[in-house]
Amino acid sequence: MSHPSHSAADQTTAEPAPGANDAPGSHLIVQLRVLGGLSAAAVIFWTIGWTVIQPFDPLGPISLLGMQRPVPTMGALALVGLVTGALAAVVAGRAASLMSPLGTAVGLAALNWRGAQSDKIGAYLARAGNDGPVWPTYQLILELWLWIGMIALAIPVGRWCAGRLCPRDPREPMETPAGGTTQTDQPTGMGVRMFPALVVGCLLAYVLMLVFSGSDVSGVFKQQIYFAVGTSFLISSMAGQLLFRPAVSWWPLVGVAVLGAVAYLSGEPPVNGESAYVAWRILPDVLARPLPIEYAALGAFGGLLGVRAGRALDAADLRGALSA
Repeated sequence: MSHPSHSAADQTTAEPAPGANDAPGSHLIVQLRVLGGLSAAAVIFWTIGWTVIQPFDPLGPISLLGMQRPVPTMGALALVGLVTGALAAVVAGRAASLMSPLGTAVGLAALNWRGAQSDKIGAYLARAGNDGPVWPTYQLILELWLWIGMIALAIPVGRWCAGRLCPRDPREPMETPAGGTTQTDQPTGMGVRMFPALVVGCLLAYVLMLVFSGSDVSGVFKQQIYFAVGTSFLISSMAGQLLFRPAVSWWPLVGVAVLGAVAYLSGEPPVNGESAYVAWRILPDVLARPLPIEYAALGAFGGLLGVRAGRALDAADLRGALSA
């Protein structure tokens, strides 16, 4: 009598979901540890991060523009971000590749909450001698990539710290290939699935940002920007993960870097050397209104959570249920 063979995919779906065999109440403990790690990250950046950055205008936007020593300041903030991300991963006790960048992103979002918005950048623009455009488009793009680099660097640092201070959980699909799962942060063929996920994710995030950001003539509100950026990348990255199943979990960070750069290039306001002082409170295009730190922090937060949600829905065979 022949016995039916089981494929690797069948073995993967037969694996218990994370938390399925946990003792009663352990899921609540995990949630409390995750919230504790993220809360600690927010408090550290709200206090220590603010002391490190020391903005020359406490009522101005949180940005490297106009800083006298931007390189040492960014280096010190990067150190705070790496320590904060590692602390969040250790406190949570699992999923270090998710918790460490989330901790850094939440900390940056908390730090930015103490500052103003992009409509006040015009107050810090330098006068152009030839009356040419003075809006710092490329400086904003570079700053955006620096913030994203800080968040991305927290992934290996947090994983390294958690691997030495926390017991390894073999049921975590984002941490280890144990149990036959294929959704690990391995570089094998990652470009084949990551590129279409990036294209779909960026296009969807672009449309959602236009919907959630309001009108060009309305004011710049921090709550709306936080909601628009975070929700747009949450939905878009979840869709990209469900459709193409990229192997790596950090691919939304690339999407944030690309979409943010396109937004700053396309939404550059026509600011000249004189108008920067006549109308210093400038309303940029809706896609260019988020500051670099807001694009990086909220985009990374929503994008990484979207990947996690997409993998959870994929494990529940959502696509098979919809096609049935």
